[in-house]
Amino acid sequence: MRLGDVLDEARRRTFVGRDAELTRFDDALRGRSSQRVFLLHGVGGIGKSTLLGEFREHAVAAGRPAVLLDGREIDPSPDGLRAALARSLDAREPHLGELPGLALMVDHYENLTPADRWVRGELLPELADDAIAVLAGRDAPDAAWRRMPGWRELGAVLRLDGLDREERSEFLTRVGVPDDLHPALLPLARGHPLALALLADAVSEGELPTELADAPDLVSALLEGVVSQVPGEAYATGLATCAVAWSTTEDLLGITVGREAPEVWDWLVRQP
Repeated sequence: MRLGDVLDEARRRTFVGRDAELTRFDDALRGRSSQRVFLLHGVGGIGKSTLLGEFREHAVAAGRPAVLLDGREIDPSPDGLRAALARSLDAREPHLGELPGLALMVDHYENLTPADRWVRGELLPELADDAIAVLAGRDAPDAAWRRMPGWRELGAVLRLDGLDREERSEFLTRVGVPDDLHPALLPLARGHPLALALLADAVSEGELPTELADAPDLVSALLEGVVSQVPGEAYATGLATCAVAWSTTEDLLGITVGREAPEVWDWLVRQP
């Protein structure tokens, strides 16, 4: 076994929930559904990458060639995407239409926004008719996807939300948190998988936070995971305003950030 195999096995041992998404993907794999393109979106840390790893395992188990690309490592252009596919498929110039059953998955798709129109209009139509594509990112898909010919039959938008209470408790059990500590931790995480994982790490180090303020390092990690890029100082001030005000309005931002309030407001309302 390779270290990657060991890591995959560890991931699978702690994987919980997502039954509805897995059922829809498996139905597509087995030909029980006409859907071929899945647009998966959700906030940072909600489990998109973990679910894509599970999708890949299911595709391989079904005997399909599976490719999982990371949008953070690809130049956001048609040439960049073709080069990434060529590397993954070990082909100088891959002919995607000649790869029956391909399961193509792209993580961190928000990093490839400049190439979105090309992916929609050229890359996906080039795939074999039984191929399946999953594009996963933080942002909800552009409305242009729903205007694609055949979208109602072939496409689906999947929004990934937090885990339910039973799934949260099962996750904590699988990562070794004693059952008697679950009631203290579950309300803090609110079903967010990354928050659950960070709280479990805190417990393993001998800490039991009673509120998130007790774990500033955890809050920092969550903030980086959920709001990965802050465009500038005014935007950071806008986030700080949300943190201390009971209700943040554009008028209030006018006081805290000044003339940039409209731009900061537009950015804030798009954040989770």
